[in-house]
Amino acid sequence: MAEDSNSVAAAEALVFRPLGLPGDGALAVHFSEDAFVCSFGSAERFWAEAGRDGRRWVERLGEKLQQDPRNAVNAWLGGSIVGQVVLGSSETEPSTGHVNLYYLVPQWRGRGLAQQLDAYAVDVLRDQGYRSATLNVSPTNVRALRFYLRCGWNELGAPPDAPFVHAMARRL
Repeated sequence: MAEDSNSVAAAEALVFRPLGLPGDGALAVHFSEDAFVCSFGSAERFWAEAGRDGRRWVERLGEKLQQDPRNAVNAWLGGSIVGQVVLGSSETEPSTGHVNLYYLVPQWRGRGLAQQLDAYAVDVLRDQGYRSATLNVSPTNVRALRFYLRCGWNELGAPPDAPFVHAMARRL
């Protein structure tokens, strides 16, 4: 009997390694751009925040790495980078952790690896002393919404300053 490739990937443990900047900067920009396209259908908002060349995003990642190298990591499976996690604190509630990005490259989506990204983020934020965490998700990204709800995140609705996303929160 042939093994299901989805279950094989889910059984393999991801390894998380801090981004090496500036070398990983272009990849981080690419991953974030793709995440915006997947979530909103366009990366326009990402480029407005990151700058035309993505430099502001890479600088922000550098700041996160200085705070804690676990805040901006590539997810490795074997010898390949298959995803990325970016963490920090909430801009509006500094005592709350925040997930800026969960990302899996397209060929690794739907194989059970996203749960490992979430578990990594929860463990790191808890270890950093946060008791709760937030993230934002496009309300049209139904697949992500379902995933977050299964992982224990609660939908809070659209924040007044960002009606294009839904905030989600969870206790750690």
